[in-house]
Amino acid sequence: MACNESGASTSAGNPEMLDCTTAMRMLWDFLDGHLADADDAAVRAHMDRCSHCFPHAQFGELVLKAVAAQRAAPEQSSSLRERVLSRLRLEGYDEL
Repeated sequence: MACNESGASTSAGNPEMLDCTTAMRMLWDFLDGHLADADDAAVRAHMDRCSHCFPHAQFGELVLKAVAAQRAAPEQSSSLRERVLSRLRLEGYDEL
């Protein structure tokens, strides 16, 4: 299904198919996996067919992957912190 920029379907389409506005309102819940099965399937079907909305879904997936990657990044070890502070003290920074 192709959609125009106003979000209206350009095909007669199935009456159960979501329009662009509805699909976009449900996008983040869809990407987070928080939709009921029927709504999930409807959004997925819309994204699979709509050249206007699909890039929004792709961007949302990239955002979520970037956030997840940042959350999964290991925190700096305390030994690194201690080495930095020790080096600064050697250089005369005693107020640390």
